[in-house]
Amino acid sequence: MICGVELSHRSSQRTKMFDRTSNETDVREDLIVPFLKELGYQRGSANNIEREVTIKYEAEFLGRKKKSDPPLRGRPDYVLSVLGAGRWVLEVKAPNQPLDSEVIGQALSYAKHPEISAGYAVTTNGRRLKIHSAHQTALDDPICEISVSTPEDLAFSVTGFLSPQAIRRKLTPEQQSAGEPLAVGFPAQATVTGGEVIYKRASHVLGGDTPYQLRRIIDQELRERVRFLSGFQTTVAGGTVARDENGRIIAKLDIPLHREELNAFASENGIHEAKYICLEDRVSSDIENPSTFDVAGAFQVAGDQPIYDIISNRMTFNGFPTTQNYYGTATGYLDENTFSGTFEMGFDCKVHAMGMQFSYTISTSGVFSVILS
Repeated sequence: MICGVELSHRSSQRTKMFDRTSNETDVREDLIVPFLKELGYQRGSANNIEREVTIKYEAEFLGRKKKSDPPLRGRPDYVLSVLGAGRWVLEVKAPNQPLDSEVIGQALSYAKHPEISAGYAVTTNGRRLKIHSAHQTALDDPICEISVSTPEDLAFSVTGFLSPQAIRRKLTPEQQSAGEPLAVGFPAQATVTGGEVIYKRASHVLGGDTPYQLRRIIDQELRERVRFLSGFQTTVAGGTVARDENGRIIAKLDIPLHREELNAFASENGIHEAKYICLEDRVSSDIENPSTFDVAGAFQVAGDQPIYDIISNRMTFNGFPTTQNYYGTATGYLDENTFSGTFEMGFDCKVHAMGMQFSYTISTSGVFSVILS
């Protein structure tokens, strides 16, 4: 069924993918991965996939009176972002777990969280899939509920709700005038005069396609890279925050790197031109309801192109053609003229070497502050 309408031309092909022995991991690997790919989502792209994003629930969000109560933490299984348009969350359960009000409520709490601000909360156990609007409650009927057969059929059935094109059409917020103030006390454009970025944590994961004979060597080098990044600090030298012609809030930051060759490399690959996009009416001044900026992009490095080695602190030759996708979010609030908060960034890298291909992901998180005038 697609929102109550039978797909007769496909129904004869419908079969159950999972039985009682299947678990949540099976659903993720056999259904969700190809389903999201079929819809048009890919990590590190403008239609980004984030896994298990950590969010905090402060006392006020949970309705507690005591601010001293420790915050609770949540981790939505998937956050799907369409850059410049909107988000939706996806919670995955095992086939033997019903999609009851508790499961739906969990997904809705993630969708409504100010650091996520998603338009839809989607739940599935591999047998059924339900779509709720973030404005609904867990007891409301879903706006769409269908049986699950194959990943391709599922994507076909929900494309009108969850495809990147549908998200742009349905969830893109009402655009503000290009001349609307960015925030209370600020015009439609502000200048960045300073700031800092501190990487608190970094980690890496080797892709399953990494050849066995190379895994140990690559893993050792990546450990050195993430060790270097943990605690790394850099400055924000300048930039702008302004509304574009559609009224969206766009931040461009000038983060100079400490070697001129590295700055040249970043400029050549468009890294300095990265745009952080906020979909909200105005930049928040409320610590309990922060604003979120999204960024995504990609660049390629040729095998004979110089690249900066953070371990040796020098420029070296890459050696192998590499493709890197980057993506992330920065969440914070404005206190007088300083926008500060936390960020998470990811880098998905694919390397072609000696007729082989391997991949890895580096994830970082930390804190930042940007001074505006």
